[in-house]
Amino acid sequence: MQDMSERRVAERCVDDELDENLAFRWIFGHQTRPSLQSDLFGPRRAEHSAEPLISKGPIPPSPTPLGQKRHLLRNRRPSATDPNSPLQSAAAQMRMSIVHFRHRFFVRQYVYPLLCLLLLIVLIRWTTDRNENEKTEYGRLWHDEGKTDQIQKVNIETVATPLQPLIEEKKVVDSDAVRPAPIAKKPTGNIVSLEVYMEAQCPDTSAFIHRQLVPAWKKLGHLQRINVTIVPFGKALCKPHNEDYICDCQHGPSECDLNGLMNCAMERLVQPREYVPLIGCIQGSDDLDSAIAKCFSPGADKDWISQCSKSKRARYLLAMAGQRTNALGSQFNFVPWVVIDGVRNIDSFYALEENICKLFTTPVPAECLPGSSVQQVQAIEQPFRL
Repeated sequence: MQDMSERRVAERCVDDELDENLAFRWIFGHQTRPSLQSDLFGPRRAEHSAEPLISKGPIPPSPTPLGQKRHLLRNRRPSATDPNSPLQSAAAQMRMSIVHFRHRFFVRQYVYPLLCLLLLIVLIRWTTDRNENEKTEYGRLWHDEGKTDQIQKVNIETVATPLQPLIEEKKVVDSDAVRPAPIAKKPTGNIVSLEVYMEAQCPDTSAFIHRQLVPAWKKLGHLQRINVTIVPFGKALCKPHNEDYICDCQHGPSECDLNGLMNCAMERLVQPREYVPLIGCIQGSDDLDSAIAKCFSPGADKDWISQCSKSKRARYLLAMAGQRTNALGSQFNFVPWVVIDGVRNIDSFYALEENICKLFTTPVPAECLPGSSVQQVQAIEQPFRL
């Protein structure tokens, strides 16, 4: 009778422990209660290993499944190879997690980069199409100095029809619009080609014009062996609009006005010996009115050039200068851009006269010989007046 009482007490304890374990597994999944898990998988606790739950003696088998579970819990330690053990359940769960992780990892590894690549291709294509549209419309040169960006070429055939050279009010007389060039005698020796692409208010251009171009021209220009071309445009933008042009220059609207003034002066005067010193005077001026007052004396040339610089003709000439500048291509990345005999010459920014003299063949001018008695001409200090 006493053995049966002890057995019932032990079964009630096992039932309580089993109920706690089932509740823990229902809340936290396939895990087991920490105390029971340590009992099942780790070394038994001291109190369990010291004393069994019931008194010594054989335990009769229970005919019910619950009795079998009690018997296993009290007398059998779960094996790692048992497919129904918590260890095997955890291992199966881990394998499923690894398979799921691999699936998601490979999706992220290959699908996501492919989507990003397609998006990048679409973006590049869209940017290219937009640049092509701008290129066919007007072309743009607008980037920082020292950086090589893409400069769009503009076909002269695709530009809008040139404007008439006369102003609507007929302030400029057509017969006197451009003076014919006087016939010059044929020079002796080869001719050096000099091209200067510049801006009216660029500090680097001002330094080159005042310290290199004007002094070299005053010393070598009379030889008539230098074919000089000056293109006042630089890093500007001109867009056709209602039989006119809207121009935007790097240093502001005043620079566009001064660039237009230079283009009008070159169209009117024709001869480099007349317009090169004039451009040296205009270069670096603050605005159009001050440049006209400083560099021109009263006369027909002053009236024509002044009226041209304030008309649509100036903007048209500026757009034509932009076409010539765009023809340089992507290499154009600095102002002033100096080209001698078709090749850019960086050293001429500091020594224009020496670089021109090196290209003169027989006969070499006396001005270029070492120890020449011809005096060096320094940068002009007094303003030039036409």
